[in-house]
Amino acid sequence: MKLSAGEFLCLEGDFTSSLYIVISGALSGTCSSQTGVDPKRFEPGSIIDVFSLLESTPREYTLKAEEDCEIQVVDHEQLKHILDEKPSWLRSIIEFLIRRNHIGEENKRKGDLIQSLPSLLYLFSGLLKELNSNTVPVSLLSERALRMNGSRPEECRKLLRMLQELGVLKIQEDSVQVESRELIHLLYDTSATAPWNAR
Repeated sequence: MKLSAGEFLCLEGDFTSSLYIVISGALSGTCSSQTGVDPKRFEPGSIIDVFSLLESTPREYTLKAEEDCEIQVVDHEQLKHILDEKPSWLRSIIEFLIRRNHIGEENKRKGDLIQSLPSLLYLFSGLLKELNSNTVPVSLLSERALRMNGSRPEECRKLLRMLQELGVLKIQEDSVQVESRELIHLLYDTSATAPWNAR
């Protein structure tokens, strides 16, 4: 398959019936869960969507040709035939790698979430002061978080739920309430200097 620069190969979320191998050229991959992150680059030799194909899960990236490309397409039946001809331990290794990949992705998501806690607390603290209130609209907090560091609303809500479980705040229908503004200021100061924020 040949792609001209600027053409799309596939869209994130599409269900896949094939994987791709980049023969020449380069593609960029963007993912909605990685707002603000530079696109992932796929160059000659890159194998794309192997996990999606093996697990019948949606494609992880929207792929666009950065330059003219040649792509080899391997469909599900071809891959199954290749694996059937190989020793049984090869399939076991691939399944092990898939499990390890899921664990790594989950740990990265958790790490990214923790990394965004100080900025959320900073915004929360600022809004408490700006509104001169112990209650902040969730929509306003989410909007500011998105503008500041690209955090999506669902990530913002996850952090708020974590803080609620710790008894720091209370989530109401469309707002977040705290008993002590000073506690939010203190938590921000503490989290901003925590070891996980050392670069």
